[in-house]
Amino acid sequence: MTTADRNQSNGRTSGGPARRRPTGADVAREAGVSRATVSYVLSGRPKHRIPPSTADRVKAAALRLGYTPSATARALKLGRTDVVVGLLPDWPIGHTTGRVLELLATEFEAAGLTFMAHLGTHSGPAWAPGTWRGVSPVGIVSIEPMSPANVAAILADGVVVEQWFTEKDVTDGGPAGRSFRGVGRAQVEYLASIGHTRLGYAYPADPRVRPFADARLEGAREACLRLGLGAPTTETVGLDLVAASRAVSHWTNHKPAVTAVCAYNDEVAMAILAAAEALNVGVPERLAVIGVEDIPTAPFAHPPLTSIALDNRPHARFVVASLAAKLRGDDPPTPPAGADHRIVVRAST
Repeated sequence: MTTADRNQSNGRTSGGPARRRPTGADVAREAGVSRATVSYVLSGRPKHRIPPSTADRVKAAALRLGYTPSATARALKLGRTDVVVGLLPDWPIGHTTGRVLELLATEFEAAGLTFMAHLGTHSGPAWAPGTWRGVSPVGIVSIEPMSPANVAAILADGVVVEQWFTEKDVTDGGPAGRSFRGVGRAQVEYLASIGHTRLGYAYPADPRVRPFADARLEGAREACLRLGLGAPTTETVGLDLVAASRAVSHWTNHKPAVTAVCAYNDEVAMAILAAAEALNVGVPERLAVIGVEDIPTAPFAHPPLTSIALDNRPHARFVVASLAAKLRGDDPPTPPAGADHRIVVRAST
């Protein structure tokens, strides 16, 4: 054992003695009260009537000592932690998914809760009880639509449930104003507004995102029908140059030729841009391209990529506020209103 190891094992570091974490007993001595009084005051739900002057003295002592209740002790007492588990299915972790997780973590931290993501695998669903019972969470946020049976199984354990979006959100927009079809509609409406009448749709090759791709494609088809345009010519585009080049060739050789493409997302759109450059197909002169997500690299594509930017911040705040309200037994918050996307125009269109 090294000197550093021995020092660390004795509660010290090589730089000197480590500061001991204050305990409830320290607060009790500082305030001149019992341990039980400290527990009652700092739990937020005292079981006995504590004089305000005593409660103030306990809180002041805790503040002076820098005392915070142990998460482990709190979990043992309440039978629950302050953890909210986010159930994420077996999805590719791209920019938007990562951003959603980041927003949830930030918003839950502000609400005094700890967010922990659990990623699904091919071996089983992300919601399986064994994946979250071990941490005794107070809540579950499902990032994918859940069946009523799955929700009931979680509620039966006394855990509150909130869904990032429901099946209705995927198909036609839900109460929080999210509409996956609306993204496809917005792409078509923009391309039609700048004069394109023969459109293509770049469908992703990854089967894990099929529900969202289907919804966006359906929205594009609806918009084409409403605007009197032909249905978009759909090609599956993998994230490789060969597959993307095949799709670009089909669109440009189609009779009449496709002049603009709605891509499922920016990654697919960038594959199309690379293929167009390899095939000497001018963008946007012969083939305009619009993506979705407005990822950080979109402005640096060649040419810079027009995209649909998604704003998930209002919905993240709503999900967190809704789960917190369920924990408190309060009325649910009002869902965010209005569209959650906007067009960012760049040189690819």
